[in-house]
Amino acid sequence: MVMAPTLYTQFVAQSTLANNPEAVGFVPMPSTYTDEPIYDVSMTSNYAINAATQYPDECAKILDYMLTPEFVVEMTKGWPGYWTIPIKELANVDTSSLTGLSLFTIDCVKNAIPYIDKGNFAYHPSTFFPPATVTAFTDIDTVWQGVVTAEQYCATVAKELDAEIAAKLICPLAKPAY
Repeated sequence: MVMAPTLYTQFVAQSTLANNPEAVGFVPMPSTYTDEPIYDVSMTSNYAINAATQYPDECAKILDYMLTPEFVVEMTKGWPGYWTIPIKELANVDTSSLTGLSLFTIDCVKNAIPYIDKGNFAYHPSTFFPPATVTAFTDIDTVWQGVVTAEQYCATVAKELDAEIAAKLICPLAKPAY
């Protein structure tokens, strides 16, 4: 799932901009490594079947349905940005019934997919990092307030991440191209 603009679009839909979707835009993350767009990738929830369920087949049917283009379109109509289901093949999704922020959301994700496939992505810290690392990220205020330097802050985050990697607290992730 592409974090931006999807997560942010859901909040736009609740503002005065919802009535003026043409005023909403999106720019990928800047990079010093390439002139090509870089997208932040995240998954704010997991799609899984609880091992203790008495209804695994029924749960699988629900998940299978949730990962269809039809479900994506219907959910995006009613809740643009929030239910951007992780479907890699959006190119063939019929978006003719979408307008405004819903169409904007799907179009942004469609545009991001080829770049993500090339490795032009970064992981959003709210999703893929283990707990102590996420906590270390929240201390960014200490840089803004001049308590620590950016280098000291990054060293602290790296130390937490290295410790959690050593403790095998993260799953293997694809490496970005940059």
